[in-house]
Amino acid sequence: MTSPLPPHEAPPPTPTRGRRRWLLLGGGGVALTGLIALLASREPAPEPAPEASAAPHLEANALVLPPEFLARAGIKVGRVEESTVTPIIQATGLVAYDPSHMAACGTQARGLVRRVFKFEGDRVQRGEVLAELESVELGRAQADLLATEARLEASRRNAEREARLLEARLTTRREEELARTEYEEQRALLQAARQRVEVLGGSRAQANGTHLLRAPMAGTVVKRLLTAGQTVDAGLMAFQIADLEHLWVELTLYEGDLGAVREGDPVSLTAEGLVGEPIQGKVAHVGDIFEPESRSARVRVALEDAERRLRPGQAVFARIRPTSLASVARSVPASAVTYIDGKPTVFVARGDSRFEIRPVKLGRFDGERHEVLAGVKAHERVARAGVFQLKSELYR
Repeated sequence: MTSPLPPHEAPPPTPTRGRRRWLLLGGGGVALTGLIALLASREPAPEPAPEASAAPHLEANALVLPPEFLARAGIKVGRVEESTVTPIIQATGLVAYDPSHMAACGTQARGLVRRVFKFEGDRVQRGEVLAELESVELGRAQADLLATEARLEASRRNAEREARLLEARLTTRREEELARTEYEEQRALLQAARQRVEVLGGSRAQANGTHLLRAPMAGTVVKRLLTAGQTVDAGLMAFQIADLEHLWVELTLYEGDLGAVREGDPVSLTAEGLVGEPIQGKVAHVGDIFEPESRSARVRVALEDAERRLRPGQAVFARIRPTSLASVARSVPASAVTYIDGKPTVFVARGDSRFEIRPVKLGRFDGERHEVLAGVKAHERVARAGVFQLKSELYR
């Protein structure tokens, strides 16, 4: 049991609630003052410099482009050049056979068609058999040929015999002359018999009335008018053969364009479904007569189509380059021209990253280059690739 304190040692007085509050406030003030002093002692951090703009932007009618955009958009430039510009005349037409590379094969004797060997679309060589006919008329001609050959041989022997008898003075000169005349007559008759057989389409080797129709040239059968078992007369056009690697194109040109076209002018041809590069040809003939109703004339193009990409009767689109209208002019590539607010415009390079927006006045167009009448000077540099990307930046 704890003994009580003596009366002269009383316990220390306990602090009151208000005193504790002031102590806490005083300590917090000291801490706050120290924090402020610490912050004040530090140097202020420098503000970061504003970054340069990395996006294309417009400055005074010019696009300013960062190097990254130029590389990504594939921007390429070229100079305004003084070059030959030949305007293009456009026309339509139809592919046709070239008559100089075409032939007909007809029957030469009346007869019966035994067999047909070639049909439309078949390729043939010169001399190849197309069909076989049996002709009574040809058979008679071949029989006459054989008979004439026999008579000729008999007359030859008789003429030789009379000549020997005349040398031996066993016959008269008149008999020898008659034998020689008969021999010459049989020679002439034999020549005529051979020609008749040839005209009827036969030969000496086939003496059975067989008429063989042979291809007169190498090419493709484009028409056939024979069927096995058919009876035909002489003079029937049985087959038509064409070399489809040589064709004509008949174009229709109107009055305003015809005067500029000359023979030899280059022509580029395309057609629906035509794959690959256009087919090249040249003007072979310019028509001399206008059709009164349409006020148009025909222009013929001769072309070689070794790959047989065009077909007779096919519709084509033609681009004629009339050399009579060719001239040297200030020009830019077609890819350099775009339209802004309906006006032809180019982007003129000012340094490596600045492109001025420049409206231009265009003249003739040759399919590759535009003649520029006003707006740019010769040797100025203009964007020739990536023009669409440049135009797109104007509308962002």
